[in-house]
Amino acid sequence: MVKTSLRPVPDCLAAQVSVFAGLTSGDPEAAALAEGLHKELLPLIVFMTRSIQGLLCYGKRVMARRLGLEVVHDRPGALPPTPFGLAEMERLWGGMRRAEEMLLPALQERLAGCNPT
Repeated sequence: MVKTSLRPVPDCLAAQVSVFAGLTSGDPEAAALAEGLHKELLPLIVFMTRSIQGLLCYGKRVMARRLGLEVVHDRPGALPPTPFGLAEMERLWGGMRRAEEMLLPALQERLAGCNPT
């Protein structure tokens, strides 16, 4: 049994489901693809979940982007986004999206080959 320490976040959940499937599939190639994808998702996950305030500030912006929402409303007293924080969020979002576009299809194809339906 493979032990994992995935931290599920809604913004990356679809990819994380495939990561978990790859890591627990018993297929070394699927596991390697899953590990590569997880490695690319992790910086964004860590950035967003370092604190509750950061999650509410930047995590909600990433989730809004994932959902196609253009406007994010912050509650009074919430941590305001900084130019640096927004730039870092954009950089990490871009890395996650590239990983999803490049690695996720290969992983899903490999998993489909492991578990024919």
